[in-house]
Amino acid sequence: MGIFKKYNQIEKALLELYSLMIFDQMKCDISESKIMAKDLLDKAIEVSKSEGSYYFPTNFGNIVLGLDKAPNSYIERCAEIYRKNIPSKKSEGVRDEDILNWLNRNDVERNIVVQFDNVAKMAMFINEFETSKETTEEKIAEKGSEKIRKYFPFYGNPNDTSHTTGDDRPIPYELKDRVNIYVEKVKHDPEKFKSVLEKYSSYNAFIRKEIRDGNL
Repeated sequence: MGIFKKYNQIEKALLELYSLMIFDQMKCDISESKIMAKDLLDKAIEVSKSEGSYYFPTNFGNIVLGLDKAPNSYIERCAEIYRKNIPSKKSEGVRDEDILNWLNRNDVERNIVVQFDNVAKMAMFINEFETSKETTEEKIAEKGSEKIRKYFPFYGNPNDTSHTTGDDRPIPYELKDRVNIYVEKVKHDPEKFKSVLEKYSSYNAFIRKEIRDGNL
């Protein structure tokens, strides 16, 4: 059984999937990719349980939008909390189908997506420290943060202005799949796409512009 012993079937599938994704994208040894995937999965499970959403049903999106009935009062209370945030999410371009696509999945799957994003950003940040010509750690960190926000989308609560403001603010996670699909279409020429991003203060600013223009 090995490392699979404590995971359910969905978690085992996620472990296999992210082992392959890490192996493919980070070009590391397969055994190392499995260890990294296990760390991501364990963190995702920990977050899911700590937030009380580990046992959310996989039709939670339907419940939020009133398409299905909640199985118990706890799930209904959680759905109601989410509903209060729908207007602000929709002001950012989120559609009902985005809500369904994001929420109608296992909560650990949602959380491992977040963890994987963080690993990719950290890899670029570390590379910045190793290759930067800046003379102080503060300057390196500043430049690294700017570079990451330029080339990676940042997801989260759009009302969070603790690190960024305006169009640079976090974009809702519900947009993630739409953003991924759109970017795959437009970045067929990576260098050209990079030059497009250079015109914006951040990747998020580019995404918001594309949403406003009706392209995304």
